[in-house]
Amino acid sequence: MSINNCMKSENQRYLKILALELEDLEKDLENLEKLTKKRFKSHEITNYVTQENISLLNKEYTGIKDIIRILKSIKVARFENLEDLINHIDSLSLNYIKERDIPEAVYTFIKRKLFKVKEFVSVD
Repeated sequence: MSINNCMKSENQRYLKILALELEDLEKDLENLEKLTKKRFKSHEITNYVTQENISLLNKEYTGIKDIIRILKSIKVARFENLEDLINHIDSLSLNYIKERDIPEAVYTFIKRKLFKVKEFVSVD
């Protein structure tokens, strides 16, 4: 296999794993919403706190879902190496989040996943 094909394959693998990690994060946010509702029903938190938390979780969820959609549209052949792809995703994510007033925590989540997946893919 040529070096270009190896890079393309590594980049594709990276994107697939990153998308899976972000989808897992979506599930975590769904679980946090369920927990918030449960805490409200058991009178641990007020209706106001419940609504604020759910609103924030929904914004974060939407931001992550949008980034996953964007990831699936990236053409890996455009990138010479994994580092270029990661830098592109990082920049794209940051700009998207800022432009759409998505909670900053989403960028923190994505940034952490970018490095986590890089370590995993780079080990092989």
